[in-house]
Amino acid sequence: MRITRIAAVGLIAATVSVAGLAGCGGSDSSSATTAADTTAAAPELTEAEFVAAATKVCTDVKAAEKDAEAALDATNLESLQAFVAANVDASKAAVAELESITPPAAMADAYAAYVSAQAAVVDFASTLGADVASATTVEDAAAKVSAVAADAEKLSATADEAAVAASLPECADE
Repeated sequence: MRITRIAAVGLIAATVSVAGLAGCGGSDSSSATTAADTTAAAPELTEAEFVAAATKVCTDVKAAEKDAEAALDATNLESLQAFVAANVDASKAAVAELESITPPAAMADAYAAYVSAQAAVVDFASTLGADVASATTVEDAAAKVSAVAADAEKLSATADEAAVAASLPECADE
């Protein structure tokens, strides 16, 4: 999500939020499937049902992320690493849930672009999570995150734009 530069530790939390919610998380692009890819497609939702279902996934992830951030001890490396790992895992699960939602045909392309953008954010966050997991100090973790902050911001912006284009403004960064 949004990347703040208030402090290095704040940067870690915010960059991890790129996964935690640029809205959701992703999965390996090689194994990811969408509802449109399955042979037994779920019934097509109305636009209102679709927006409600996808928005619920996003708001649930945002709420969980907020709770995790409130419990974070940003001065403790293990706490930071656990926070990052938990957000990445939750985001991966959220993208899988988004992939299971079948949008109305008229919204399918925009929604596929949104889910793809979210998956890219989560893939990036997964890599970042591995870097943070290998950090030996809070400062080391902050340096690893700072090195990729601009890339995280770009991915987040792309995902936010895709969310709005898919009629899911609640899934975009506030």
